[in-house]
Amino acid sequence: MERKNLSILVVCAGNICRSPMAEAVLRQKAQQRDLCWKVDSAGVLKFIQGKDPDPKAILVANSRGYNPLVSKSRRIINNDFETFDLILAVDKSTLADLFDICPFEYRYKLSLFLSHSLINETEIPDPYQGGISLFEQAFDLIDVGSEGIFNKFTA
Repeated sequence: MERKNLSILVVCAGNICRSPMAEAVLRQKAQQRDLCWKVDSAGVLKFIQGKDPDPKAILVANSRGYNPLVSKSRRIINNDFETFDLILAVDKSTLADLFDICPFEYRYKLSLFLSHSLINETEIPDPYQGGISLFEQAFDLIDVGSEGIFNKFTA
């Protein structure tokens, strides 16, 4: 199912660690594959508007060759459920929060980020307030998960 044009929203709790890293990975890999994918990220928490990405997330993404994470955090809004083709939660808690607020007619768009990969992991652990190694582990899972997404939607 070739999807040259696809819109993806990656969602985590605060939109400062996992989802911005996933946004950067998906966006850059889509560009490298000449895909016109729209990629964005958001969070489910109420107090997150306008925060910068975590410095450790920026450091890890940059060290892996990904463009700097520059977008400010934002909370998911109702229009996102209609606008995006795929809404990918980084963990089960975030997915449950999304199901709570998503209009019924758009729930088919919701899934776990790693559900599209062939690895046994289902969740990307939250590295927030952890050491750099936790951010690297999260990034590694995002990288593997992103390949699964490309394999599924560009095959």
